[in-house]
Amino acid sequence: MKIALFQLPVGTDSTTNVNQAVVAIKLAKAKNPDLKLAILSECFNGPYGIDNFAKFAEKIPEGSTCQALSKLAKLLGIYIIGGSIIEKVDELKLYNTCVVWSPDGKQIGKYRKMHLFDTNPLAGGVQFMESSALTPGNELTIVEIEGRKLGIGICHDLRFPELARLYRKEGNKSPKTISKKF
Repeated sequence: MKIALFQLPVGTDSTTNVNQAVVAIKLAKAKNPDLKLAILSECFNGPYGIDNFAKFAEKIPEGSTCQALSKLAKLLGIYIIGGSIIEKVDELKLYNTCVVWSPDGKQIGKYRKMHLFDTNPLAGGVQFMESSALTPGNELTIVEIEGRKLGIGICHDLRFPELARLYRKEGNKSPKTISKKF
């Protein structure tokens, strides 16, 4: 399966960031007609930072970023893993969320980052508390793409092997898309 991974520069204009991602994916598909899956990076539509999360948050799936990715997936006939965007559930609840789109433009998965990135300044580093602005997710998300099951995680989730173990265990089961609360 042909996969394209994207790490794009992010500025302070969400529309420009999303358009840049759309153009990059279109170009990758034009250069590689067999491309089946495009994967964007965490917070590709707005700057990653506690002060920026609420400013760049949007509803899923009706927000402009999701609408652009859905339309693009359908136009190109590919799967898109939308890296992550900040999902606005209400004024007090924000999640770092990855949405997965099928070649027909339908949402086939939504994952909310479970392991938020918090650092301790007492350990000699800079303080960064993702949990001061975001709510952790509590569901596994497994999608089936081209006959392969993929467990979704975002950035810091990678440091927790328990998540991978749960995905392996759940991935042996049906149905095609699994959402399981913890």
